[in-house]
Amino acid sequence: MRRSLIIVKKELVETLRDRATVSSYLFVGAFLMLFNSTTFKGVINVEAFTVYLAPVVGVAVGFNLANRFVREKGEGVLETLLCSPLTLTELWLGKVVGLLIPSYIASLISVMVIGI
Repeated sequence: MRRSLIIVKKELVETLRDRATVSSYLFVGAFLMLFNSTTFKGVINVEAFTVYLAPVVGVAVGFNLANRFVREKGEGVLETLLCSPLTLTELWLGKVVGLLIPSYIASLISVMVIGI
């Protein structure tokens, strides 16, 4: 479990440095705000947007996880990780959790901004 936390920390740092990831989170927030402005009927129902929270987080994590694996495979980082004493479960868990945290935070912030 401790080794997975190392991967989580690595993924969080890389997520904050990656412009494509940050821009995708900003795009999700802008999309939700645009969606809110087109369906505005006088009262904002934040509970209606929580339905979209799980799919948005899932799409963001899936897109970023695939992008991260392709980039690490091209740079040769993935082979180094596979040669380390990490199990595949620890590697996957670390990568998914490392990408899930910022995706969830970005989606929550978007929903809170919509509710204000």
